Amino acid sequence: MVSWLLILILSLTLSLTLTLKHIITFHNTKNNLPPSSPTVPFLGNLLWLYKSFTDIETTLDDLRRRYGPIVTLFIGPRPIVFITDPSLIHQSLIMKASVFSDRPPADEPSLLFTSGQRNISFAHYGPLWRTLRRNLTTGILHPTRIRSYVHRREEVCELLLERLRSEAEEGGGVCAPMRGFQYAMLMLLLLMSFGEEVGEDVYVKMDALRHSVVVFNLFPKLSKIAFRGRWRSLLDLRRELDDLLIPLVRSRRHNTNNNNSRHRLYSYVDTLLDLKLTDDEGARALDDREVVTLLFEFLMAGADTTTASLQWTIAHLAKSPRVQERLAREVVSSSGEEDIPYLKAVIMEVLRIRPPGMVLLPHMVSEDVTVNGYVIPKGVEVNVPIAAAGRDGRVWEEAMEFKPERFLGEDGRLLEVDMMGRQEIIKMMPFGVGRRVCPGEGLAMVNLEYFLARLVREFEWRAVEGEEIDMAAKMEITVVMKKPVRVRIRARNC
Repeated sequence: MVSWLLILILSLTLSLTLTLKHIITFHNTKNNLPPSSPTVPFLGNLLWLYKSFTDIETTLDDLRRRYGPIVTLFIGPRPIVFITDPSLIHQSLIMKASVFSDRPPADEPSLLFTSGQRNISFAHYGPLWRTLRRNLTTGILHPTRIRSYVHRREEVCELLLERLRSEAEEGGGVCAPMRGFQYAMLMLLLLMSFGEEVGEDVYVKMDALRHSVVVFNLFPKLSKIAFRGRWRSLLDLRRELDDLLIPLVRSRRHNTNNNNSRHRLYSYVDTLLDLKLTDDEGARALDDREVVTLLFEFLMAGADTTTASLQWTIAHLAKSPRVQERLAREVVSSSGEEDIPYLKAVIMEVLRIRPPGMVLLPHMVSEDVTVNGYVIPKGVEVNVPIAAAGRDGRVWEEAMEFKPERFLGEDGRLLEVDMMGRQEIIKMMPFGVGRRVCPGEGLAMVNLEYFLARLVREFEWRAVEGEEIDMAAKMEITVVMKKPVRVRIRARNC
């Protein structure tokens, strides 16, 4: 009892000290922070944010109406800036990219699963990040490497189709495809990670890790004390991850060294085993845990985003029979090798309305910077909502309507839409923009186009009689349907 009382006193003292420090810092400076909603001493906007976290998009829309396109929220004493206007996002992440490209210090759970911010997503802006990202984009994500997995993609898709048929047969024609999509995407990315099939136990454990998301971002310094049981679980999960993947990494290294991998596809782990990092002691290879960290990032980022996008697409098609029938006609009439403009338009429209994330991974400014007349001080975290651009009524007519035709010209060809921020206003950014843009865009689009074409070619997707498809969203690793879609499927007569 005494020890917990002491911990409580120390915690309150620490919070008070940090609060006073930030009050002094931000009130005795000439910096003009963006406006903020009313705050509570010690807690900042924490209580208000807690109530609205599950609907952060609505919260940000409300803040924008009240305070303008750039606002400050306080987590305790810590200021976090949100930029919601597409033109200001362009000014920040594109025009001032070098200032906005860093990452804030990670909390302890993130440090645990990123080997101390030594993966691509969380690494600080600098030589390590450049090396890791270049290795990924010129290696397994190079278009040539992606094409080399075409037959593996076909095999995985056939397994998915068979799973959906079996589930529908058992359910009287009704299935919930989300789990099948998760299985297929994770299986494909495991193949790309290791260049060969891995055991079923690897998939099962990786799937369990995917579900083990614990948020410790409010008071990370106290998380091991306040949530001792969860922290032990996180440590156990990291050990299980290492125990699961390190033997596969070592086996690949052994076979490569002994020239036993000639008949296997070149994989992501091969690029990591060849990679050299430069540190104070000169060039060195990645250790096993660093390799596992990068593999884990590749698997989780790629599987969850594509899975979520597939589920949203099926939901929209089931609610829009006209769109689905046009797509089916064009897919069925194609040779299977040519580009299908309407297929791409459907995917683009889903990514516009339902991007995989609600907010980009946090950025941090590396120096004082002025945006829209306000000063964001060095070291402050900046967040950008992903859907803000794609749903902006000033840019898109009937922005919340599902209309894939908006991406087609009068001649039926796909219109070029800037998703990289080359223009002065960002129209959509499902993969982010700027120097920290997601490097997996090419792989994601290939997988979405291929799997969606096969799913529509094989099945008709309809809403279940008496059930409404609920399009409400919730935030997990990505933005998913709050109520996983259930649909009636029937073999399509081609």
